[in-house]
Amino acid sequence: MASNDYFVIVHKILTYLYECLKSDKDIDFTLPSSESLCVGEKYYQYILSSLISLGYVDGLKEVKSIKDKRYDFREIEKDACG
Repeated sequence: MASNDYFVIVHKILTYLYECLKSDKDIDFTLPSSESLCVGEKYYQYILSSLISLGYVDGLKEVKSIKDKRYDFREIEKDACG
C-alpha cells in the first residue's frame, strides 16, 4: 500500500488520536496535518470528512469560508477523541 493511500492516512490519524487519549496527552495540532502526512489539502479534508461521517471521530469543527470548508483539529475536545 502506498504511504498516501486512504487507509494508511486514516490509520495514522486514528492511531495518533488514540495514543493521545490513552496517554492523556494534549493533541499537537501540527502532527495530524496534510503537510505532515504528505498529502494534498483537498485529499486530507476529504479523509477528515469521511472519518466524521463514518463516526470514527467526533468533536471536529467544520470551518466554512467563502472558498471552501475545512475541518479543524483545534476544535476537538479531549473527551471526543475516543
